[in-house]
Amino acid sequence: MNKKVSNGSHGVVRNIVKVFSLSFKAAPVNLVLLILVSLIMGAWTILGAKAFSLFIDAIVGFIKSGSSNEVWYTLFLYIAIIITPNFLDIAHRFLDWKFYLRFQTYVELFILGKRANFDVAHYESSEFLDKLRHAFNQGTSPLKNISDRMIWVFRYGATAVVGSLAVLLIDWRVFCIIFILAIPQFIVELKANKTLWNISMSNSKEKRVYDHLNGFFFNRFSFIEAKLFGIHWNFIGRIKKLLTDFNEQQIPVEKKRALISIATEALSAVGIFAGMALIVQKALSGEVNVGSIVFVFSAASSAKDQMGNLFMQISRISSDSLYTEDIFKVIDAEPVVKESKTAKEISLDSAPIIEFRGVSFKYPGTEEFAVRDISFIMQPGDKIGLVGHNGSGKSTLVRLLLRFHDPTEGQILINGTDLREIKRDSWWEGLGVLLQDFSNFSFTVAETVAVSKIEKPVDREMVKQAVEMSALDGLVKSWPKGIDEQLGTEFGGRELSKGERQKAAVARVFYRNAPLTILDEPTAAVDSDSAMTIFGAVERMPADKSAVLISHNFATIRRATRVLVLEGGKLIESGTHDELMQKGGAYARSFRTQAEQFS
Repeated sequence: MNKKVSNGSHGVVRNIVKVFSLSFKAAPVNLVLLILVSLIMGAWTILGAKAFSLFIDAIVGFIKSGSSNEVWYTLFLYIAIIITPNFLDIAHRFLDWKFYLRFQTYVELFILGKRANFDVAHYESSEFLDKLRHAFNQGTSPLKNISDRMIWVFRYGATAVVGSLAVLLIDWRVFCIIFILAIPQFIVELKANKTLWNISMSNSKEKRVYDHLNGFFFNRFSFIEAKLFGIHWNFIGRIKKLLTDFNEQQIPVEKKRALISIATEALSAVGIFAGMALIVQKALSGEVNVGSIVFVFSAASSAKDQMGNLFMQISRISSDSLYTEDIFKVIDAEPVVKESKTAKEISLDSAPIIEFRGVSFKYPGTEEFAVRDISFIMQPGDKIGLVGHNGSGKSTLVRLLLRFHDPTEGQILINGTDLREIKRDSWWEGLGVLLQDFSNFSFTVAETVAVSKIEKPVDREMVKQAVEMSALDGLVKSWPKGIDEQLGTEFGGRELSKGERQKAAVARVFYRNAPLTILDEPTAAVDSDSAMTIFGAVERMPADKSAVLISHNFATIRRATRVLVLEGGKLIESGTHDELMQKGGAYARSFRTQAEQFS
């Protein structure tokens, strides 16, 4: 369903002010000089016409009086004036390119900084992802476009104003004709651009689907899978349909714009003829001299063209403002997880006491609770194992502990303080986390592992220790450069298997050496021997460090100091492995089932 959004004049002005604020911050002196040169260049066009009219009058005067002094003086003036724009144009191109580089750098970093502040929950919202895709459908070009177009507005505006004033002094009717003729095309552009924006807005989801399908041809692993399944031609067909549908919506708009533009240009030609006829009539009656006729013709033509260009730029600024509005709305999005004004820093030198007190949570836009009335206490040094079927709420509990979301009901207490009253950045500083979806870094082994403490110099001994704890040491030691070996074939480095990439991710967590380690399925892709090595390293963590582990491997989770069993979002069992086996409940049944598969 099309969603039409109006962006009134207040919105356009507001966005122009925001863009100019960014422009000024990016290159203040450069921007002022660029505007100044643009104004001079705009006015200079009319000065050239005036100088030429004086030269013509001097020629006429020479024919009448025989004096040539005025001819040479006005010729020199005319040549000087028409040559000057060449120098101004060189200066304008240099200033414009210099400004472009600085503005582009500033805006890219500004937006990246804003995006870095997005909540994890933002990326779990389909509605937000649609807005994000639509806002950056054209990258940051709408911001640059507004800045560029405003420079041209100054230039065209200077020509239109000076030229119109010159024409107005001779015949106000010609001025009115010029002004009125520029309005229809302005309206056409304004309406067409808003219609195209509405089409783009209504296709945000389709564009995300296009990006998803298109991405299969640029990602090495998905491309291989697409080739093996023979699905690439199907994807190309779906991409073709998406592009065709989108184009078919735009073509009628462009066709209508073209037809109306032809009509407005024809009307403009008639109007210009009428205006020039008025000036010719004055010349024939002797009201104006020959030079004035030349001047008015030139000034009127320039004013008409540049006024049309001026309105065109204004209409395009209005169009760019629609996209710019989307960008500002996205980058200024309110946080999903709001920081309390009274939130305090927390510094964890050792593992904290963590208490879930009646915690329930349902994801935004859903009616069902993902977890319901969860209560337990985790003491310093505990190694808690979370087990349960897929969808039982294990990862949700971890996400709540990470404060990607706040509980719908209940509290999470850290050393007796509600997690909502603790600054998230300071909380995250005390955590070492590996989630199911993790990043791959094409750095050296040492850099890949040490990226988890990127603010500090690489500690090579700690890297070697982390690599050993994650069972990646055997592979790394076989390489000539060891931990200095480059990873990633795209950079001429080593290619890791999926299991090896997971080991590298685990090594990052161990290198962080945080008071609280959280591992969500850390051995899903690794062999059983490596899994035992990893869980053994967790088990041997000092008493002042805690860990939360999610795993379907009961042979490793049994080594946890306490196991929490979840089912349907509820905590149904809690205890050590031996205690839960004696109860003979859900944990015991699952353990025996898994044990039988390997017996």
